[in-house]
Amino acid sequence: MLLTAMLLLIGMFQAAAAPPVHRFLAYYQAVEKTNAPLDFWERVAASILLTRAEQVRHRHAPVNCRMSST
Repeated sequence: MLLTAMLLLIGMFQAAAAPPVHRFLAYYQAVEKTNAPLDFWERVAASILLTRAEQVRHRHAPVNCRMSST
């Protein structure tokens, strides 16, 4: 019952949520669809780790700077 209420609240606020929240929810749904033998908290932890890894990867991505020859 509590899980259902949490998911409903998450869905309700998903439209107004920040991009990291959208990524977390997308990862959570993807992890849930894998049919891996994970309980709720393991899916939450995996989703948090994947979201965090994506943020770190984007933060440390090399910047492509080209100098124009004009």
